[in-house]
Amino acid sequence: MRLLSLIILCSYAISILCPAAASADDSPPVMPVPPAAGSSSSVNMRSAHKWLGYSAIALGTVAAFSSSSEDLHCAASWSAAALGAAALTTGVIKYRRTVDLSDGISRFDGHAILGGLAAAGFITACVLAGTGGEDDDEGEDDDDVNSTHAAIGGVALATMAVSVVVIKVKW
Repeated sequence: MRLLSLIILCSYAISILCPAAASADDSPPVMPVPPAAGSSSSVNMRSAHKWLGYSAIALGTVAAFSSSSEDLHCAASWSAAALGAAALTTGVIKYRRTVDLSDGISRFDGHAILGGLAAAGFITACVLAGTGGEDDDEGEDDDDVNSTHAAIGGVALATMAVSVVVIKVKW
């Protein structure tokens, strides 16, 4: 299931970052046209960042409400963690010059901080889930690890959602 999630994630990223690579027509390859002087060549990076973040929130929501189905929960959780990390990476690449804490925390700074914490939280929740669920000496599940993993995952989901609200609301 993790392999399938990784394949879907990679194909999605390739389709956004390299739209020509995803086309299935048999037309001959076309040489790319270099961007004009002064134009932004990273419009696709902005779109990739936005949709990777939205997808991470959507899959995090699926994971939060699918705990009864272990396979779906696991696949959605790992996919949300991967998409959150990819959104963080594309955000750093595209907007690294925008974040500046020397003049206080702007909405862009808040978005970046919350998004980074959310991605780290998704990954932490997935790693904790991998260490939990094993029976202890009395044959009971490790409830502390399970509740910690659920709490971190929920807080990470809320943090990522708030980071989107922060960037959308102008102050």
